Amino acid sequence: MGTANKVRKNRSYKYYTVLSVLLALSTIAIGCEGPTGPQGVQGLQGEVGPQGPQGLQGSPGTANVIYSDWLRLGDVSSLADTTILNRNYAMYHLPAPELTQEINDYGVVIVYYKLSGMITPLPFTLGGLSGADSGIFITFATLKPERITLLSQRLDNTSFTLNLNTEFRYILIPGGVPAETLDGVIEDYVELIDFFQIPG
Repeated sequence: MGTANKVRKNRSYKYYTVLSVLLALSTIAIGCEGPTGPQGVQGLQGEVGPQGPQGLQGSPGTANVIYSDWLRLGDVSSLADTTILNRNYAMYHLPAPELTQEINDYGVVIVYYKLSGMITPLPFTLGGLSGADSGIFITFATLKPERITLLSQRLDNTSFTLNLNTEFRYILIPGGVPAETLDGVIEDYVELIDFFQIPG
């Protein structure tokens, strides 16, 4: 019986001894990290993922929009009378060096008229107080590049001479701006310059 107890004690002692050694080796392995090995070979590039959804279209800015300062008529043009399609007009030419044939063909040309603080787009009709034929009509035409022709007449088909202090401003929008984005904007000068971020 005593011999059996000794064998069991010896086995237990050997078991705990081996366990202690293994724990000590594990602690050493964890605590003593070796030097970093060389970087491995780069793996193959993965497949290109699917294209994401298209982002929202931004508001148009001034990058492609061309605009003039306010031009006083007496500083930039002189009067000439003309007849177009049997209508008699006073005619003036505004210099517009940025107006190209391409803009004329595919873009949008806007001209604003200002007098006594009132700003309105052309064409413009002002009714007279003494009857339908006593009013005035002012419009414009882009007959050739680099200039805008202003035409003014009375509604009785006589030419109407504009006040030389009248001011005009043109805005040129090259082709590519969808026409529907301008719906309801051209008529309101303040809204248009805000829409295209144009200095007032």
